[in-house]
Amino acid sequence: MKPLALIGLVVHLVVLPAGGPVWSQTTGAAAVQAMQETADTARRRADIRERLAAAQSLIEDNKAKAAMALLLPLREALEDEGDPNLLLALYDLTGYAGARLKDRAAEIRGNVHSVLLNYLMAPLNAPDTVIAELTLAETYRRHDIGALQFYVLMNVLAAGKPPRGGGALSDDLEEAQAMAEALMGQRLQAEDRPELALFFYLRAQALARKGRMDTVNAGKLDTVIGALEAPVAERAGSPLPGPDDCKGTAAPDAARMAGCRQAADRAIVTGDAALADAILSNLLNDVPSGSLREERYDAARDLLLLRQLNREDHDRDLLASADLVANYLASIGEATAAALIGARTARTQIDLATYDPRVVQMCGHIARRALRNGSIELARRMLALQRAATLSGLAEPDAPLSTTAPGILERRLTAALLQIENARIAATANAPRLAAAEWADVDRQVATSPSTISSGSNSSL
Repeated sequence: MKPLALIGLVVHLVVLPAGGPVWSQTTGAAAVQAMQETADTARRRADIRERLAAAQSLIEDNKAKAAMALLLPLREALEDEGDPNLLLALYDLTGYAGARLKDRAAEIRGNVHSVLLNYLMAPLNAPDTVIAELTLAETYRRHDIGALQFYVLMNVLAAGKPPRGGGALSDDLEEAQAMAEALMGQRLQAEDRPELALFFYLRAQALARKGRMDTVNAGKLDTVIGALEAPVAERAGSPLPGPDDCKGTAAPDAARMAGCRQAADRAIVTGDAALADAILSNLLNDVPSGSLREERYDAARDLLLLRQLNREDHDRDLLASADLVANYLASIGEATAAALIGARTARTQIDLATYDPRVVQMCGHIARRALRNGSIELARRMLALQRAATLSGLAEPDAPLSTTAPGILERRLTAALLQIENARIAATANAPRLAAAEWADVDRQVATSPSTISSGSNSSL
């Protein structure tokens, strides 16, 4: 992998083998055709790699405008090609070129898709994913997009929990954590939540004192903490409601909700995560799944952050919180924010090789909303995660449907229907190669024994 140092971070461009697989079972004319298609694909992708390398060189030479002129025509071609590694390289470079050009839309689009493609391809908490998210968080900070920055920072902080089975984070990941802690403190201070802001600033300071932050930022952090400590100490003695005073109602009083959230903040600061969880859970205890409303969104978001920081990634209460918030965000059209939650949730299930229909339905809901918003690429990313979550835990997810046991046939059929949906989207978005590849894979799965397919299954999309 070739490192590209830009804006203080490093992106790795993956150099792939030039050739592709040839089906061993093809013979005669079919084998010749398959070999020709493979050769055509190899030539096409070699050309794409050359153009990506040229764009990379231009960025290194401070010629971002010329680089962007190369990258923009490549985006449609690479979405059609469907190779996630090449797509990741494209979107990484688009994000960096956009930052150099102060092109807000290109920078954000590049960095968002870099995050989602990393979740699609890499294990949970992979260093490349963490760095991609921290880059996106900094992008959102500079463009004052606080609501989205919150969820990206939450994911970075969740990746910094002590590894399962013990051990410590690498120095690079601790540096990312230090910056994320400081940025989350800044975000919460902007929301007038000084106690919780100070909590995250102090966590960042502890890492800074281990050498995980540069001296300039560490000095600024010390100054911010010094200015916050006195006013936070003055508020420490003020009476706040307890869990029994924070019961959810159909029409919650705004002042009482604010008081309960402050009580939860103070419980977190004093190290009582269980009390904070009880307070916030009580505020939401009468909210049915999928029925979150604006007046209780802040409490649900706080509870999701709390559980991301304190629960295991596979915790069912954490999944319930992610499901509640992501579906709410999707329902109000905030598909990108929902996708940032849904991608981590889906990746967790995939890595654990478990299956939960809530995760599948969540990804499908986000994909539908993204499509309605005209965000075709975002919908594709979520469809891919939805399919992976649907097949999670199956021993042979790509086996022909004729060999599938009846108990899991519905999941396999749902996955095939998702491929058909992706082919339909691709066909309407000028991506004929991707559409043909999806149809060909579905044909391969059903050709062996179409009579085994039940007609009663419905896609979760």
